[in-house]
Amino acid sequence: MSSTYHCAIIEELNSLVASFRDLLIHIGKGHDNPEIRDKMRVIRKKCVERCTAANRVLMPQIRNDVAEGIPVDSQHLVNLVCCTQLLLREIQKCKLLVMAHPMDMTSFYERRPRSSGVAVLDKLILWRPPLHDYHQEELISIQRDSETVNSMLNEMLDFMPQEAGGKSLEDSFHKWRRRRKRALYGKCGYWSCFSRSSTSC
Repeated sequence: MSSTYHCAIIEELNSLVASFRDLLIHIGKGHDNPEIRDKMRVIRKKCVERCTAANRVLMPQIRNDVAEGIPVDSQHLVNLVCCTQLLLREIQKCKLLVMAHPMDMTSFYERRPRSSGVAVLDKLILWRPPLHDYHQEELISIQRDSETVNSMLNEMLDFMPQEAGGKSLEDSFHKWRRRRKRALYGKCGYWSCFSRSSTSC
């Protein structure tokens, strides 16, 4: 895969994480509603999907380089690790907020049209499935996403350059940025999730 593609997929992930974070701000507020909760779930799933896609695109080459004794020197890996760490933080925050502010999503999901085949079958056998516990299902889904992202992050951290000396990942990122000034990565230099306001939450 080209460097441009790597940059594009990580940039997309970064934008999705920023959107997910912005949606979390609404939880527990006066304008919190089922539509926002559903959009939050959809964006969270997209974040995990893009993170997984970026991992699958980038990590095979990283693993091959390490196997051949080539030192890891990838700006894309640094960017992806930072985005993944931020995504994991927001997913963990999401779980705590959903637990603290549960919302009944039954009417929101039950009023969605069902396929005609299922509806006819229901009428024939005169049976309806039991009501879903959407709140519990959402918590389970969030936990599963958290475990998936955490597993990917742990794998990527194993390949990160060990030059931080105990510093935070953000400090390591900025130190790495100062060392790498190549034009190849210039257009990847501005990540909304790496701004001071984003990382302070």
